[in-house]
Amino acid sequence: MRHLGLALVLVAAAVACEPSKPSTPPEPTPVAEPEADAEIEAEAEPEAEAEAEPEPEAEPEAEAEAEVTQIDEAVFSKDGFEARDFHCSFDWPTRHAARYIAAGLADEDAALDACAPEGAAVEVEWSYAGGPTQNISVSAESSKIANCVTTAMTKVRAGVEGDCSAILLIGDPARAAAAYEAR
Repeated sequence: MRHLGLALVLVAAAVACEPSKPSTPPEPTPVAEPEADAEIEAEAEPEAEAEAEPEPEAEPEAEAEAEVTQIDEAVFSKDGFEARDFHCSFDWPTRHAARYIAAGLADEDAALDACAPEGAAVEVEWSYAGGPTQNISVSAESSKIANCVTTAMTKVRAGVEGDCSAILLIGDPARAAAAYEAR
């Protein structure tokens, strides 16, 4: 039993000698007097009012494209595609119609140019019904060119509904323009 008492004394001594975490008392927060707070706020205000940078003027927003019931253009072109005396009338007011039609025609420009590589001015009438062209009528200097243009026009698409007509300048641009002027 004596050994047990000695062991307890050793354990108690070890625990007592073990370094503990230092405890630091919390730092007191300074108590400011109300008059001192008012002085500090008064000093801060002039800095806040220092010359504020003017806000940049907002750029005017681009006007939204109006809904149209028809398009009449003397020259209608996009990405190498060119048409003259371009006219379209739509079944109801349509927004961005000119963009849709120009994109559809420009997509098939290479196929149209292949119909008359030497250049030609071809009169075409067609209609849209929300997708591909329909009711295509072509007046060209030869039936070969007319058939080729008709086939190429069947691939033209636009998300509009209406009727269009134009003189398409296909093939060599200079000769196509000369053919248009000769009409």
